Amino acid sequence: MNPRAFVLASIASTILAAASAHAQRVPTVAMVTDLSGPVKLEGAKGQLPPGIATELPADARIEVAAGGRVVVLVLATGAEYTLSGPVSAQVRADGLTGAPAERLARRTSSVGKVKLRGEGLAQAAVTLRSSKRQETLPLLNLTGTTTLETRPVFRWSAVEGAGPYRFELQDANGTVLHEARTETTELRLPESIALVEAKAYTWEVTARQANGMRFSNFGDFTVAAAAVRAEAARLKPARGAGVSERVAYATWLASQDLNDEARAVWAQLAAERPDNSALKALSER
Repeated sequence: MNPRAFVLASIASTILAAASAHAQRVPTVAMVTDLSGPVKLEGAKGQLPPGIATELPADARIEVAAGGRVVVLVLATGAEYTLSGPVSAQVRADGLTGAPAERLARRTSSVGKVKLRGEGLAQAAVTLRSSKRQETLPLLNLTGTTTLETRPVFRWSAVEGAGPYRFELQDANGTVLHEARTETTELRLPESIALVEAKAYTWEVTARQANGMRFSNFGDFTVAAAAVRAEAARLKPARGAGVSERVAYATWLASQDLNDEARAVWAQLAAERPDNSALKALSER
């Protein structure tokens, strides 16, 4: 089996496994976008990890002790709730209810309504990490994503003893738009090549070691439509924005399949909150 067929078979297997898992998941209706101090989260199946990016199902319970604080984004409405302990709250699909009521503040999030793709943020990170195989040439961006860039930089991991790398870019019709060889692990398209908004592309990079072993991988991506690009610029938090606002923005980016841009925000947040394993997983997916 050639490398591309092998990768396609692996992806198909992963999709089937993810579909089976998705059928058993409790739908996510809200997500934690900031948290500090003593907070307890509980769903129908037991305790949930208290941390940023924790997904909350309907009827989840939130207990915030004195000195604790948690911010929750309700996906269907775009409402953001800040709970300052001591307070107890219940998650609903359309909002939170809690007591004492004065310790539960509500405002409209800057990103508005958000719809998670597929199986949600956390499970998607697990699925994508588990599908990576060492025998393929690892791509670092522009794979299974939409991008805001019209002249993106393509990046991949180095393979020891392999090179030069051969790069090829095709449009949705299979027409080769650009091909090149490089000793580096990144490539920017020349200015003469303009990618079209809302169109899909495929890129492939290959290399061989001295012993003849061939390494190859390919990625599919779409350039975001003008309306999405404009909305992303409008919603982008200002410099110095709080954690909750940036988590909400990263979630919106992911909901639009802008996975590379979302990953960059998650990585920044993970660097600021190194003890949060969920942020680290989201930044690496």
